[in-house]
Amino acid sequence: DSFRGCDSLQSITIHDSIEKIGDNPFCGCSNITLKSESSRFTIQNGLLIDNQNNTIVSYTGKDTSVIIPDSVTSIGECAFCGSSLSEITIPSFVIKIGEDAFSRCKSLLQITVPDSFMSLEHCFSKCPSLQKVTILNSVTSIAECAFWKSASLKEIIIPDSVTIIGGRAFAECTSLQQIIIPNSVIMIGWRAFAECTSLQEVSIPDSVTGIGEGAFEGCTSLQKIKLTNSLTGSDSWIGRGAFSGCTSLKQISIPKGSTELFKKKGLWDKLVEE
Repeated sequence: DSFRGCDSLQSITIHDSIEKIGDNPFCGCSNITLKSESSRFTIQNGLLIDNQNNTIVSYTGKDTSVIIPDSVTSIGECAFCGSSLSEITIPSFVIKIGEDAFSRCKSLLQITVPDSFMSLEHCFSKCPSLQKVTILNSVTSIAECAFWKSASLKEIIIPDSVTIIGGRAFAECTSLQQIIIPNSVIMIGWRAFAECTSLQEVSIPDSVTGIGEGAFEGCTSLQKIKLTNSLTGSDSWIGRGAFSGCTSLKQISIPKGSTELFKKKGLWDKLVEE
């Protein structure tokens, strides 16, 4: 955090004696120009690259799009945090993205996540302009807070490779109107979709055996939820307040003959057998 938020800082030279640079120490330095005299740390089009670890440490450029060099295999924590990017295509040779790598990118509109990823970490939260995310078929988990507070997110396609949707993964995505949960998902984490105030209908597939506490809490436009018998087994669970504060909810659709089983899981109101 050495230089974070130093708006008046205009220039830093990285000397050859520097052996390590932490997680984007220049985040929030909106007027800075980096220079390098180091063989390990080089600068390409505003990208500060650690050549030893093939990692983007920081982006201090002003461009709204960047081309990631093919020498890079990872994007470090907070690397693009708060930057001016409006669009990013992450190439398939990148195999790791650090936490908060793209958080608070106020102009970021669209993301394509490549098929080199198995887990999508907490890296796109608080991107208020983000509208569309495309996730390819290699991703098996969407981690906690992955898209938290991305208030303009309207569309996301979750591939049928995903098995876990982490806690607060899409919480407070207030423009999200529809979400299709594929039949590969087995767990929906705590507050995963909480405060998604535009979400109107959700169908939980029969692969899901666990819904976390407050998973859909405060989804004030949600009118209908469909549940299956996969949530009635002895090893299944529905967390406390999973659907609390859903003030527009008219019914929770459940299979015929399952009312008593769902009551044992803590659901009492608005159960309708279909």
